Amino acid sequence: MELADKVAIDNLIARYARCVDTADYAALGRMFAAGEITANVRDERLVGEEQVRTFYSTTNRTHADGTARTHHIVTNFEYHARSPGEVRVDSCFTVLQGTATLPLQPIVAGRYNDVFVKDKDGWRFASKHIIVTHLGNLAEHLTISLST
Repeated sequence: MELADKVAIDNLIARYARCVDTADYAALGRMFAAGEITANVRDERLVGEEQVRTFYSTTNRTHADGTARTHHIVTNFEYHARSPGEVRVDSCFTVLQGTATLPLQPIVAGRYNDVFVKDKDGWRFASKHIIVTHLGNLAEHLTISLST
């Protein structure tokens, strides 16, 4: 894998986190226009821009400052080339949140299993599987319940 490819993929992972943290669900949806998101804590399979945008915008709380008041930290990247133009990246995530009523604290942690494909426009998400391993206080973050 070329360094430019790794940087492009890393940027997509960072952009996903930033879109959630800033409540930019329209941009998040566009990132999955030709992709899907699944998770171990939900049976739903979110496919395409509209489903991703709608799910995140209706299940993630947006606070008075227009953001989710979260901060995603993504670490421990492992790259697995599947074929030319397809790479799986496994990583770990921790989400911190602090609001007017919730002191800054970790609220959820787990792993991402992401698959990226390269097409004529460059690298893009093919899929993201979210594996939640630790749950904290999600009351200020989500409008839905999660269970592992």
